[in-house]
Amino acid sequence: MFRPWKLGLSSSLQLKRLAEARGFLQGGGNGEPVHVSNRELDGFIERFKKAGCRDVSCDSCGHCSRYAERAVTIDPAFRDECRRLYARLFDGMGTGAFYGCATRR
Repeated sequence: MFRPWKLGLSSSLQLKRLAEARGFLQGGGNGEPVHVSNRELDGFIERFKKAGCRDVSCDSCGHCSRYAERAVTIDPAFRDECRRLYARLFDGMGTGAFYGCATRR
């Protein structure tokens, strides 16, 4: 029976591991894997003083992406671990295994 509001222990542990890796459950014991350089954000808001972004798609504008490219650095090991955890989680959701509806791998 499909009951997404009731997760099994295995699925709950997957969520817990992801939350721990992301630092959601405690103050990020893995240092600062994501760093945002405030200096690199100088001038970011100026574009929004002139025009909003309601009528333009993010893909065609690219303003935020350009600033994020310069300002945000992510520790590669942290990024890879989070990607692995998210991939496993989303795979389980896609197959139904996360909800106990399919055979687990």
